[in-house]
This record gives sequence, C-alpha cells and structure tokens, in this order.
Amino acid sequence: MSSDELVEPVGPTFDELVDELETCVRRLESGELELSDSLSVFERGIELTRDCHERLDAKDRRVVELKA
Repeated sequence: MSSDELVEPVGPTFDELVDELETCVRRLESGELELSDSLSVFERGIELTRDCHERLDAKDRRVVELKA
C-alpha cells in the first residue's frame, strides 16, 4: 500500500459536503430564489453530489482492497 492511498481528501469532510447539499435542497425547495440564483444553487448541488459520489467510490474501492 502506498502512502498516497492513506491520504484523505483535502477540503471539507464528507459530512460537511452532505450538509451543504442539504442546504442547497432546502433553498431550492423554498421557492424563494430568483431563477438565476436557483440555477447557481442547483449547479452547486450537482458539484457537491459528484464530490460525494467520488468519495464514496474511493471508500468502496478501499473496502474491496481490504477484503481481497
């Protein structure tokens, strides 16, 4: 195992990403945003979703490695 495999992602934690994503969802569901703001919040939500999926995929690969 290389030292690169032990390094956690830099930046917000997974839980912080999920919290921000939930905030985006609440803002969009409120219906109080202008169209341009809604689009910006939606785009941020997509970014957060991708970041979360990447982290989950990395953890899943690690579990598979450990089980092998």
